[in-house]
Amino acid sequence: MTVDAYLEELRRRLPSTGSRRFLAEVDAHLREATHAGVRSGLDRSDAEALAVEAFGSADVVAQRMWRETGPVAVRRAAGLALVAVGALVMPLYVVPENLLPPAPWTERPSYLSVLLATALVTWVFAGVHAAFAFVAPATHGVCALLLAAALALIASAATIAAGIAWHIEAPETPWSVTAVAAPLALLSLAGLVAAALWARGRAGARYSL
Repeated sequence: MTVDAYLEELRRRLPSTGSRRFLAEVDAHLREATHAGVRSGLDRSDAEALAVEAFGSADVVAQRMWRETGPVAVRRAAGLALVAVGALVMPLYVVPENLLPPAPWTERPSYLSVLLATALVTWVFAGVHAAFAFVAPATHGVCALLLAAALALIASAATIAAGIAWHIEAPETPWSVTAVAAPLALLSLAGLVAAALWARGRAGARYSL
């Protein structure tokens, strides 16, 4: 096999994380090994074949790369999850604080208080798990991200439900509150779910042809 053919085969098998730098290093190594073989008296095709054989099959090399880059991918996913959790503060606090009119009741309805408390508590714990995923080993980090995504689902649902309930209890509340808060909550949730699933796929996947 030629060096170019080997590099193309390896490229198809590598994860995206760090693959460009790794391929450049492999290319440089194989070219140098080829030049050494030519200097020793081999023709170029035989020298390339010997260099490729000595380096190892693309399958084995790619499997090693997947294992080595898994933790990096999980940390990147955790960083995305932290941003997504942080963005939930917009629909939880910033939007209502700036758009809600004064409450018409002397005491907030208990079910609305429960919804708001649920949204706040699950948002906080989602952030805690996302932060843990950033520093934990890859396998634990994936579990933490999946749990953070589940908590974010509850936080988003409670936020949207609280917004609708607020309209019921205070009909003068502008619908712009829910119209702005709901998409923001769903976008934050989507970011968390995407991060968790990507981390699970990268750290948990077994490399196959």
